[in-house]
Amino acid sequence: FRVFCNQSSRLKLEILPTRDGRSAPTHVLTRLRDYIKEYDVGPGDELWLVFDVDRWEERMLSQVARDALAIGAQLAVSNPCFELWLLYHHESPDAELTTSRQLSMRLQQLLGAYNKSNLDMGRFEPHVEQAIENAQIDDPMEGEDRWPQTRGSRVHVLMRSILEQLP
Repeated sequence: FRVFCNQSSRLKLEILPTRDGRSAPTHVLTRLRDYIKEYDVGPGDELWLVFDVDRWEERMLSQVARDALAIGAQLAVSNPCFELWLLYHHESPDAELTTSRQLSMRLQQLLGAYNKSNLDMGRFEPHVEQAIENAQIDDPMEGEDRWPQTRGSRVHVLMRSILEQLP
């Protein structure tokens, strides 16, 4: 995401890091609330929650979505995982790839190496437009549900918003 900040003085991204391995959507929401309390968030600022459906219960995801929308945050949820969004940069993956493990293995095959803790962003940044197109095709129900109910990623909605801010 840093590449986008270098292209526009209007755009400032703050990525709130995971602490102590707390990556559950409830923890992501808590970090966002803490950020809102600490910093001057005002009109024109966009707040986004990015998380995976992964292994989280539907009830918890629904509550997080409601709470996020109540504070004005938008959702960029991937089902089942963020690796799907990364795959969209290189292909529209086979419909049979539906688990986190399968998607990670496909990334490994495509890229020769894949380490989710140390991404080589140069392998993805040049292909953002392709990723957006592939994600839109794979998730035709965008806007009807808060997140993809089957396989899909709404990170493309966040990326479109960022791209619209660039000169």
